Amino acid sequence: MGLTITVNNFDSFDIGYMGFGNFRMDLAETYNKKLGDYYRRWIFSSIPYMNEKKLTDKEFQEMVKIAGDLMIFLAHKDTEGSFTPSESRKIYKCIEDLKMDYEINSEYHGQGSFNVLERLKNMFYHSWKNRRKVIFI
Repeated sequence: MGLTITVNNFDSFDIGYMGFGNFRMDLAETYNKKLGDYYRRWIFSSIPYMNEKKLTDKEFQEMVKIAGDLMIFLAHKDTEGSFTPSESRKIYKCIEDLKMDYEINSEYHGQGSFNVLERLKNMFYHSWKNRRKVIFI
């Protein structure tokens, strides 16, 4: 099982749920080390067997403040939904200068190997500039 991320008539790729979760944790840490720490705790504290200490209200508010518009992407469901062109612009502006070595090699649908962040940058930019939604299926 996994997630398909698409911008219709432009690009699409598939990624496993665990891989996507790991990608978002790495993205949060790349964006800001403290954000990465908070985000990991926030995600893992929702999994009962992980025994992770929940964020305090103050820590949660600090995480949201540090993330800014990137929180639109980090908090989005990983199973379905979409991002509007306006949301895509905000997310793109947060990630446009980031560099991250997060490659996946997916033989699913013959996708081959690619850098997830670079692919998402292109998709969010295209969504914003061409008034198309980024869709999670």
